[in-house]
Amino acid sequence: MSAAPPVSACTLFKITQAGRTLVGNHEDAWSTNARMRFVNGEQGEFGVLYFSHFNGSPLRQMRDQGGMNTAGLMFDGFSVPVTDLRPQPGKPGADVHALVSKAMRTCSTVDQVADLFLPFNLSRLNGGMWFFCDRNGNYLVVEADTLVTGSDAEYAIGNFRASQCTDPGAVPIERFQRGRRMLAAGPDTSLAYCTTLLDSMSVCRSKLGEGTLYSYLLDLNTGSVHLFFYHDFTHRVTFNLKDELAKGDHEQEVASLFPTNPEFERLLAYKTPMHQRWLFWLLLAIGAIALVSGIASLYRSLRWCWMKLRGRDPGYPLWSPLVAGAASAVVIFLVPTLLMIEGVFYFGLGDALDPLHPLLRYLPIMLGALCIPILISTFQHKVDTSLIARWGRVQAGSLVAFVALLFYWDLMLM
Repeated sequence: MSAAPPVSACTLFKITQAGRTLVGNHEDAWSTNARMRFVNGEQGEFGVLYFSHFNGSPLRQMRDQGGMNTAGLMFDGFSVPVTDLRPQPGKPGADVHALVSKAMRTCSTVDQVADLFLPFNLSRLNGGMWFFCDRNGNYLVVEADTLVTGSDAEYAIGNFRASQCTDPGAVPIERFQRGRRMLAAGPDTSLAYCTTLLDSMSVCRSKLGEGTLYSYLLDLNTGSVHLFFYHDFTHRVTFNLKDELAKGDHEQEVASLFPTNPEFERLLAYKTPMHQRWLFWLLLAIGAIALVSGIASLYRSLRWCWMKLRGRDPGYPLWSPLVAGAASAVVIFLVPTLLMIEGVFYFGLGDALDPLHPLLRYLPIMLGALCIPILISTFQHKVDTSLIARWGRVQAGSLVAFVALLFYWDLMLM
């Protein structure tokens, strides 16, 4: 059995031949700020190259996604489905990122990495895993409750739990399967072959030409790094880790090393709350307005019913708070979806909401329809200075802004 991976899956392969081990990896992400960080070790420690990136959401921070040290040990992280974990009684919890950092500074083999992780409860890693490989070709997969080791000459992995995958051929990631087929046909460690293999396992999607942010090929025996940017395998940057560390600790924007990439420029121009923090806070403000409006609409609906029961005229039609409340409810539902699920901006709302109910993808259309009577009522009461009327104008303005953003992200019809 193999666990179903996320749509935006990263892929990695390793090849060991004639005492030489190469690892190729793709970082599939919508980030715009990939960086390399070169850190010399303290006394008795190894120097390390780290690859990192993050998006602009205030909820995220720069994280090391992968790298290699001067002993020929590499690592990379993968997201995997969250699952029920095996009990780990008696083991203390641990900061997994701190363990990875310590492993890269102090370990040269995957056996040493396993000894470092084994005493700890790694349940905080649920939803992710780490892959390590050393210059001897041995590899280690660190999951939240399991350590998987191996020494296959050729190996590939993606966003699925290695410990639960009994049939790699059943993993539903086509580019992962393309890589496996190439490896099965007879691999070698030449730069030309590994570049072709990397290309075959990369992704370029139809929305903006987005997909693989960067790819690297690591020679764990020589410390050479071959770097490619944004699924363009016609341009390559090659450097040696020890030569870079000799320049002292430093950082480098990955994009700055390569010619202008039109597809990456389209990603940069596409504004989402994951890339622009001001958009994140704007959506949060729209959600807050909707919450206040929803509470006010509920109060006005109950007030209308109470006054009718007492034979008094409420002074406004019942449809007014009901429509405003319905619009608020849609916004309150959609805003967290947009702030927490990045894939909706590229695959549409259906990708995130269909598991709940397929009709939920049509909420933006429903919201657009609800806006019509709200805007008509706001225009009719444009000179009204009462608190209700003024707040109605605030709600109407926030709804117009929100619907405009949904149109911009092509979510009105998806």
